[in-house]
Amino acid sequence: MKRLKKLQLSLMALLFTLVVAVSYNPMISQASSATVTLSVLKSDIKVGQKFSVSIVLNASEAISSFETQLKYDPSVLKFVSGGSYITEADGVISLLNDTVEDGTTKQKYVMQFEALEAGSSKIQLSGKPLIYDLENGKLMSLSSNSVTVNVGSTESQSKNNYLKSLKIGEGTLSPAFDKNVLNYNVTVDASCERIIYTAIPEDTKARVNVKGATNLKTGTNPVTITVTSEAGTKKVYTIVVKKEEGDAATPEPSVSPEPSPSETPKEEVKLEDETKLEEIDKEQVVCIQKYYTVAKLSDESMIPEGYEKSSLNLNGTSIPAYTLKSNLNSEFVLLYLENQNGEKGFYQYDRQEKTVQRYQEQKVSVQPSADELKTEASKSSNTNTLVFAIVSLCLIIVILVIISLRLFMRRKQR
Repeated sequence: MKRLKKLQLSLMALLFTLVVAVSYNPMISQASSATVTLSVLKSDIKVGQKFSVSIVLNASEAISSFETQLKYDPSVLKFVSGGSYITEADGVISLLNDTVEDGTTKQKYVMQFEALEAGSSKIQLSGKPLIYDLENGKLMSLSSNSVTVNVGSTESQSKNNYLKSLKIGEGTLSPAFDKNVLNYNVTVDASCERIIYTAIPEDTKARVNVKGATNLKTGTNPVTITVTSEAGTKKVYTIVVKKEEGDAATPEPSVSPEPSPSETPKEEVKLEDETKLEEIDKEQVVCIQKYYTVAKLSDESMIPEGYEKSSLNLNGTSIPAYTLKSNLNSEFVLLYLENQNGEKGFYQYDRQEKTVQRYQEQKVSVQPSADELKTEASKSSNTNTLVFAIVSLCLIIVILVIISLRLFMRRKQR
């Protein structure tokens, strides 16, 4: 009898101590995890073929958002499409989905590529992927893989890697251009900082890549023009540019907004570049690394938010341009152009780096702040503590009832 009472009191004290300890040391929940799996149905592709790469996300808990970047070799593969959540710029693919359906633990995305030339390219996650737990807002731990795509040439594809025409804006080619002649010379004056050129391949499916045309130094400067055929074969044309000694100032193009009759013209934006505007087959062509045809924007509602129509003066000729409303002196200017593949769109001119690249509107991912994450974590911890305390109290009550029943039965037997 006394032993049972002692056992009863000891058990109650032990459980009471456990409940108090839990109240001051909340249970630490394990971080949820996710796996990103990249897969391709066929890893051996021929030049010119299109193929799909799948991104499958599996998480241990429901997710609220998913953001990551992927990298690949843009000289071997060309990104074609990826749906509304995926964009691409300069060989980097960005995936952002901050509208994941509640309760979802699995997501699938599909990207489409085109094989450009023979070689291999690894496709893999880049940087730090961000996957957030829907319930507690915490960042999930992540594991992922990579896939390698091998591109081979095919006999049915064109091996034509000749240039149809080659023109330069400064000096005169020597000898005159002939598609069978691979080496040329040209002399330019001291004011020339880069060679402005148009290099058009015979085969529209061939690609042209130029190196060494910028930042010319006094003396000899080799400029290489590589033509890659549809089948992946290459031909290299070389122009040896001899820059003379001396100092001279080079006029710079400028961007100026189009004033309305009631407005005073705004301050011009100076572009530190030697971009030239040429006419080829009666079309205006902007010559910067590649040639782009100035396209007509039929619907002005397509102008990106925050930009307004202005004009870009190149060699005394005005073409449409688009500048930031809030900052006319911004280092970026937009042009609406058509590339060599006949694709139209906005292109962004960088005044500092003196480059033109396809314009992509940026999406902003809004993640919970540190204070919000701390508050959510605190709520989750308090909830775990309360649940554990209730379960412990219920367990104490059950044990006390059992002990009381046993004591009652023993007394009754006596």
